[in-house]
Amino acid sequence: MLRLLLLLSLCFCLQQLEAQANPEPDIPVRCFFNKDGTCQITVEVDPRCFTADPMRERYMMKVDLAYRTEEELLKLKEQAADAVRDWLIFLCEPEKPFAPPITLTFTGQNQAALVKADDPVVITATWKMKSPSSPVGWCIQATKLAKYAFTVHYYWDGVEQKRTATLFPGETSFRMDGPKAD
Repeated sequence: MLRLLLLLSLCFCLQQLEAQANPEPDIPVRCFFNKDGTCQITVEVDPRCFTADPMRERYMMKVDLAYRTEEELLKLKEQAADAVRDWLIFLCEPEKPFAPPITLTFTGQNQAALVKADDPVVITATWKMKSPSSPVGWCIQATKLAKYAFTVHYYWDGVEQKRTATLFPGETSFRMDGPKAD
């Protein structure tokens, strides 16, 4: 009888572990600005964002990429591009939206290389460009269509700024000031 109770308890515990949800995807946005006027913006989209219940889905891992067709991988990239365009507006103040050409790649978090089979995969959208002439500053707006929170990190000449922003749908980040005249 004791064995049966222990077995039932173990089964119940395993079911509870299996039923636990993953954290809701948050989307890191990293904005790199340089004195020479170049900038790079990256947005890391968790593929779980495109599932019916992302909190119940497990993370996509490097090993999963091998089991997806080229069409499936292309569709994921297209979904990420559409999501970023629908969810975020990049503003070069004074209040001018800008949308340079985008590239999409499968990477690890924080653009890490995918090395191990169980490395989590994100779709990294990247813009590299010369910033618009004479910007006063930059900010990011999460549109009301956004489904998730965005964590915005600013970098100036490779140095991460201490101040970050967490944006929910409809919110705008603080302004990152443009370069000062020397």
